[in-house]
Amino acid sequence: MNNVVALGETQLLLVEDNAGDVELIRALLEKEDTTIAVSHAPDITAAIAMLNDKSFNAVLLDLSLPDANDLEGFFSIQNMDPTLPIVVLTGRDDEALALKAMANGTQDYLIKDKIQGTTLRIAIHYAIQRKRFEDSITRQANFDSLTGLTNRALFEHRLDMAIARSKRSQKGVGLLFLDLNDFKHVNDTLGHAAGDMLLKELAGRMAQCV
Repeated sequence: MNNVVALGETQLLLVEDNAGDVELIRALLEKEDTTIAVSHAPDITAAIAMLNDKSFNAVLLDLSLPDANDLEGFFSIQNMDPTLPIVVLTGRDDEALALKAMANGTQDYLIKDKIQGTTLRIAIHYAIQRKRFEDSITRQANFDSLTGLTNRALFEHRLDMAIARSKRSQKGVGLLFLDLNDFKHVNDTLGHAAGDMLLKELAGRMAQCV
């Protein structure tokens, strides 16, 4: 996957099958913000292929597509990259659908007939910032800041899930316990900075193994 994004430029993937709407959205964004580069996919299949080939900052997604309806397309993109902010832009003024979309992680739900260039530009930029903030908070809550490994809370949650799956499937679950011999001696003789370096090195090697 090519993860290079032009400096200062927002790479937006527009997933929309209506050619008229594509041109309108391009025109609105070009008028409001020349730093937003729009790439177009006519359906979810094409969108997934483009996401595999290039890195995007956000997705602007229609909910009525040839190969996906309602939130099917949203879930396909979300499952592929949970960190990618998705803004829905649809002709369906459906409050129940909007609430469901927002509850599942959509950053915004916009109606085509009510959209303006400024509103669209702000929604895209806010979606990117909100998603970064949410991911940062989630990472702080679930990962160790020193090693980058899951912390106790997330470990226990995943262990509970593994045990539950094991019970349902009637299959065993393995748990590997590792101990670092004489780690206290390292801290006492070389200092905590050396101990931190040792933990980071160990975490890196473990990550490479699994």
